[in-house]
Amino acid sequence: MTATGKEAYTRSFTPLPDGFPHVPFNDMDALERAADDSTVGVMLEAIQGESGVNVATETYLRDVQDFCKAKGLLFMLDEVQTGIGRLGTLFGFERWGVEPDVATLAKGLGGGVPIGALLAKESASAFEPGDHGSTFAGGRISRPETSTTGTCATQGPASKPSQRKARRGALRPSVRAP
Repeated sequence: MTATGKEAYTRSFTPLPDGFPHVPFNDMDALERAADDSTVGVMLEAIQGESGVNVATETYLRDVQDFCKAKGLLFMLDEVQTGIGRLGTLFGFERWGVEPDVATLAKGLGGGVPIGALLAKESASAFEPGDHGSTFAGGRISRPETSTTGTCATQGPASKPSQRKARRGALRPSVRAP
């Protein structure tokens, strides 16, 4: 809850933990000013959808990734809206040529079935098998649905048209990724 900057979502959960500042989107100077010795990572969305459609500039995600690497910070991307083929690539961040240390997935992952996932590089991994349970983990519907969605997104016929459209720039202009 602390990660979201939308007061309507956080109001019922106050007080929230300190230490999760929010900065204007696509503003690298603001992000650099907000980072201090207590900062452990940067989390953002490549395309923000709650306040309109705000798309990361062509260089913003790379700049954030480079900043995180230089400072030893985790680079985390929220792929709930953009992952699993929604931008013509398996992961939305691929459109910007970056690779986060941590990525979150949800909506597209389950093909309409509620499920979420956290992906982490080995260097950012903190979980061991059995550390975390979930309401939907390994269920009779969610597990096979997610497996099927993953297969279709990576190998099925649905993956080809979206990749072609993305290459042609046929995504709606207001949501076109770089």
